[in-house]
Amino acid sequence: PNPEGRVYKAYKPMLEYIQKVKQSGKLAFLEVSDKNTTGMDYIDDDEKCSESRFYSFAKSVGNSSKDNATRGGSYGLGKAVFYKNSSMRTILISSKTLDGDAVFEGVASLCTSKVDGKKHEATGYFCDNDQERPTTEEDKIPEMFRRNECGTSIYIMGVDDNPIEQEDSYQKIKKAIASHFWLSILHKKLIVEVGEETI
Repeated sequence: PNPEGRVYKAYKPMLEYIQKVKQSGKLAFLEVSDKNTTGMDYIDDDEKCSESRFYSFAKSVGNSSKDNATRGGSYGLGKAVFYKNSSMRTILISSKTLDGDAVFEGVASLCTSKVDGKKHEATGYFCDNDQERPTTEEDKIPEMFRRNECGTSIYIMGVDDNPIEQEDSYQKIKKAIASHFWLSILHKKLIVEVGEETI
């Protein structure tokens, strides 16, 4: 952006982080993964793709694809926490189903803007084609982001890699997990690993 123009306060940290990445050549990210789950399916069909779990997570806001009315949640709005904790408001999503189907996509959640009079949408996607469709060919998914087992991994791009800040983040994560999932942890229904520590 033009340094003399108006820079919104909410996006200043993002611009500063991007400059830091350019200078250091390093981009830190936080991986949030699950195990012993079914993964998120994706239907590569214009009329039916919105019925899939992957589409519901990556493409829509305020929409949940939970197939059981008794399951808790935040009506599809909980995913916003991933973007909030990314200095670049960007995440990568990699999932593998029980059938072995893999799906991968990057999503950046920014704001609607105009550049040279042309309106640009708030959300951008990283994929291997020009149709804003997820990558479904496993060999086209970057190796470090491929799932070896069924389940889903979410990579929060642009986190602080300072060891002190990292440890502080781990402590906050552990407190949040203990506060919200203590019953499942108590009954050994959920095992959580934060960094190298198991809760």
